[in-house]
Amino acid sequence: MRNSAVSWVLDFGYQSVMVLAAQEKKSGEWVVLGKGEARAEGFERNEIKKMTDVVESIVEAIKKAEQSSGNSCHEFYYTVDDCQMNSIKPRGAKILAGEGQIRREDVKEATRNALRSISDFEKKAVYSRQISYVIDDKDLVGNPVGVFGHRLDVVLHVLLARSLYLDEWKKVTKRAGFDRAYPVASFVSAFHAVLDKNEPAKIVWDLGKDVCSGGVVDKHCLRDYAVFLNDSGPVQSLAKKVEEISRDWAREHSIEEPWVVTGDLAEKVENELEFAAVGTPKNFSFLEQPQYASLLGLLRIASEAQKAGAGAQTNQHLIRRVKEKANSILQEYF
Repeated sequence: MRNSAVSWVLDFGYQSVMVLAAQEKKSGEWVVLGKGEARAEGFERNEIKKMTDVVESIVEAIKKAEQSSGNSCHEFYYTVDDCQMNSIKPRGAKILAGEGQIRREDVKEATRNALRSISDFEKKAVYSRQISYVIDDKDLVGNPVGVFGHRLDVVLHVLLARSLYLDEWKKVTKRAGFDRAYPVASFVSAFHAVLDKNEPAKIVWDLGKDVCSGGVVDKHCLRDYAVFLNDSGPVQSLAKKVEEISRDWAREHSIEEPWVVTGDLAEKVENELEFAAVGTPKNFSFLEQPQYASLLGLLRIASEAQKAGAGAQTNQHLIRRVKEKANSILQEYF
């Protein structure tokens, strides 16, 4: 095993809270060092109803994982599943001096301008990725760096969650004793578990007992997104809703392959859909069932963010800067 950092991840599920401490091998496989589970209390219909109970559930699960791993948890990544989350595609521009050659800094500035254009001040971005680049209002390019032009436009796909919802979770993690706890949209975490990084466009659904979310994912880049509360009705009704949305996406993005369904209700819904296959976590020899996709996808996301800290273990100032950089990477790419 390479000398990789221990990743701590937490998923507050419908009935239980689960925490994992794990490390990644050179092969890409993961080994679990510790696991903790507690009953999910204080949470109802995707909302925090009693913060004290939520905190106690998290603390209990983390303590169990610490005891079984022999390690102490100082930070963790956790899933958030705001049922009012929505996606937007803002556009930002960078005017170049003359017909200049586009640099990475120009792309970053155009990206920042796109984020600044978001006018919904009651929500915060939990995911942001560039999905297209346009040179001089006419040329669509895959990678603008090195291309010459007068103007660069960047289009983003951004997921926005309620600010109050995220603030409540921040209070929870602080009361649990953690200043460094990073929220990740549950669906983003799920597709990181069931899809390889270079897979072409697929329709993916994470079907939970309380919240269902789905989207079009192309090489780990989210292109379309939808979320709704599960009304606990017949599984046929859920399957019909998933099918209607998926067919629209399939036509728009020319996707013919089977849709991927994961999460608590994946196997039940698969039986009701003509074009669907259950997606199970890849490169994990433990918790391979689809209901653990959101939890296990967090390990991949945490690992990518923590790679920003490689080689900085000997200087406390550098470590702090690396942590800040890791959080920035998390917000920009996941």
